[in-house]
Parts: sequence; C-alpha cells; structure tokens
Amino acid sequence: MTGHRFSAHTGHFASIADLANSISSVKNEVINKVRALDVRVQINSTEYFNNTFVPDLLLTWPGEERPRELFIRADTNPEHLAEDIGLVPDRKPIFFALGSVSASADHNSLVSSEARDHGVLVTDSAGTQEFLDRRRRTDLMGLASAAVLQGGRGVVDRAEAAETATLFEEGFESAKRGDPERTANAANRIPGVLDSDRTDRLLQVLQALWVGAGQPASLFPATVRQKQLDSSALLFLLEQDWIRDSLFWRNLAFTLTFDQLVALDLPEATDNLQELVWANTDRLKARACSAIASETDFPPDSRFAYWSIEDGGLNFRTRHSLLRLYGSAEQMPVIHESSGAPLDEVLERLRLAEARHAVRTIEFVEEGRKWTCESEGKEEVFNDEDLLRVTSTAGPNARIRRVAVKAAGGNFLKLNYSNKSVTGYGSSRFGIGELIPLALYAFPQFDPEEGREASAAFASLQKHMREISGSRRAALFEEEHTPEIDHW
Repeated sequence: MTGHRFSAHTGHFASIADLANSISSVKNEVINKVRALDVRVQINSTEYFNNTFVPDLLLTWPGEERPRELFIRADTNPEHLAEDIGLVPDRKPIFFALGSVSASADHNSLVSSEARDHGVLVTDSAGTQEFLDRRRRTDLMGLASAAVLQGGRGVVDRAEAAETATLFEEGFESAKRGDPERTANAANRIPGVLDSDRTDRLLQVLQALWVGAGQPASLFPATVRQKQLDSSALLFLLEQDWIRDSLFWRNLAFTLTFDQLVALDLPEATDNLQELVWANTDRLKARACSAIASETDFPPDSRFAYWSIEDGGLNFRTRHSLLRLYGSAEQMPVIHESSGAPLDEVLERLRLAEARHAVRTIEFVEEGRKWTCESEGKEEVFNDEDLLRVTSTAGPNARIRRVAVKAAGGNFLKLNYSNKSVTGYGSSRFGIGELIPLALYAFPQFDPEEGREASAAFASLQKHMREISGSRRAALFEEEHTPEIDHW
C-alpha cells in the first residue's frame, strides 16, 4: 500500500473488519492520551492510518490559525522515524509512537536533532503519561503539557518528559519567588523544547510572575518580545485546566489592567478567569457599573458568583443579580431612564452602605419639585437637619434620582437611580471589589443579603491575598483624584 509502513503492531487479521476495529481502537487510545494533555484541543480523525504523508489526527485549538498534524507510528526504528521527519520537514507535526522511543545519545543523531531542527515532536505513551502524572502534583503542569502538545519539539520519552516537567515546575516556582539564578536557568532552556510562539508565551508568564514577586522587569533574565502579558498569552492561561494557585494569579496580574482583561475574546466563564479576578478585586479598577436584576438558576453546589467577559465589560452574576463593569461610562448600554427609586427604600439601603461610603449628596423629586441636599466638609448628609426635615414631610411619590458617596480612597462615586448605575467622577477608577458591594447595597431591586455576602467575600479574599503576597504596594497607573464633587 503506497504511502504506508506496517509492522508487527498491525499483526494478522482474519478480516478487513478486524483490521478496521483494531485501527479504530489504536486511534481512540491515542486520542484519549492527547486530550488528557490539553482540555482545549479539538481532535479530528482522518480515514488514514500509519501513512507517511497523510496524518492520522488533526489537532486544533481555539484562536490558533494552523492545526498540528499527528502521525501514529507503529514502527519506532530510528532510521525510519528520521526518514519520516524528512518527508514532512516544514509541517512541524507530532509523531506518536505505539512502541517506545528514546531520547538517549544513541538515537540523537538519527532522530532528536532532526526533530528539533524541523520543529517536530516525537513521543510515545510513556512520555505523555509522565506529563499526566506530574499534573496530579501541581495544576501549573497543565500549562507545560499544553505548550508541549501545541509547540513541543524533539524526542520526548519518559525521561525527557520528566526533565521537561521539572524544568517548568522550577521555572514557575522560581519566578514566583523572584529567584534570579533558577529563573534564568528555566528561561534559557525553554526555547530548546518549544517553538518560538509557545516559548514567548511561557516567557511572558515567567516575566509576569517575576514582576509580581517584586523584581524589576528590566532584570528579567531572558529576552521577551512583550513587556507584559499579551492577549494570546493571557487567553492561553485562562483557557487551561483549573489552576488553583491564588499567589500565581495575584503575581501574574500585577501589571494587568481592567481594560486589557475585558478586551479578551473569552466567551466562557472559565475557572481560571474566576481565579484571576477574585485574586485581584482591589487591583482591577473600573469606571462604571450597570446594575441589572436577573434571576439565574445556579447549581446547588456552585460558586457564590461568576465572572464573565461580554461586550467589552466584566460581568458579575449571582443568583439574583447581574452587574456589568466597564472602563468608561460611555460603554454602558443605553437604557430607558426612570423617574428614580422610592425615597424611603433608598434611604434605608444607603444606611446599609454608610459604614464604608459616606453619603454626601442626595437629589430627589416630588410633585414636580427637585430637592438637593449636600453636606459640607466632612459631615455626612444623614446628619443634616434640612434633609431630615424635608424627607420627614415627603409623600409616597418622592423619588431619589442621584446620590454622591465618598469612596474609601477619597474620591466620589455617583449612584444614578434613574438608569441604575454607579460611576466615578472625572477619570477616577475604583476597585471592582468596592463597586459591586456598593451597588448591591444601594439599589433596592437587589437582595441586601447578597450585598453582605459580596462585601464579606471581597474583604476576606483581599485580606488573604495581602497575607500571602506581602504588604508591598505600588502605584502603576496614575489616576486623577477629584477633590470636589463635580456638577451633576
């Protein structure tokens, strides 16, 4: 059969049906191994088997332009493998051996050098199993196995897989500690096992962890094309298997901005997106928040809330609410404005939020008349006798339109009850962990218990992140501090 090479692995079969069943079984075994290495991979099987030119499987990934071909090889003779690599030198495929391959010195001249030079990955079941065994020890190994599957090169038997896994483990941990010597060792060796695109992504990750550990980016011991994580590297991380390492996500996002995050094309609310956002609710700063009442049918054992990225904003969804955070007020969807919210209900809710946000101005309307009560100096408006006098005589149709509160950092936030939004004045931005509890407390359509839960969750997580990452603080992005309340 032209283009095929058969060996004892194909055996002797009583019928064509037996042969077809055996081939299908072999392919399924390889598919299961490959899928275990990277949950994102999509695998298409061809009608061929053990062909020298046509791959057995096509591997594709979301956002990746080119697929990676996979050839199943029953014959592991080094001379034959080297010959096969020479037949597809520019396609950078994977050769998955059914028998054992070796990366030892005896085979280097025949297979390893050819594979490395042409960006070809040669591996076997034992090599892939080593990566899977390492993943049981640390979630971060999912990054390594996925990177190797997408862009690995050279011969990766069990011993080489163990060495490569150790290289990545040491690289991640050293960068998280800011260890220059060990980080340099890992950074300098990664290009030897990955293609240029995957190398750059992993080096960006190491550099982000390095900076998050307190080391200057200028001292990172490798050349990286990007000064910080680009969208492809960040998507690569967020779409991997769940990485349950809060310090990893805290350090990683040290230079990440809210606008960079919401610009990602990430349609799914991945576990890693949850980890990233929860670990950085004080650092990720938004300008505006749109409040939407929304019932969601959550599974009984699900998270308290989910983060997702949609239409240039960051969604925070609980069982009874949906809040959308934006980098600017202009990005908020246009909605039909109401006359406001009932005076008594809003005043009651504002008192719940008063412990963290001093209420400075209240504007309400009644029977065609508008009232604006504004405190002076450090006084809160609730201590204003005029407000108490006016509100005590207000009728049932009185509606609050807007309220100004002083945030924890000294800037002011505007609560707009006509379009149910929270926005900062000037160019001020606020941590999403401050905006969300305020909205849940202040708007009557939300359950105040969710506000208490959210407030407690944000406070607890931020305290935890400070404890595990130290007390170091740095102002990376200049913000305009508005000293006075702007005009409505």
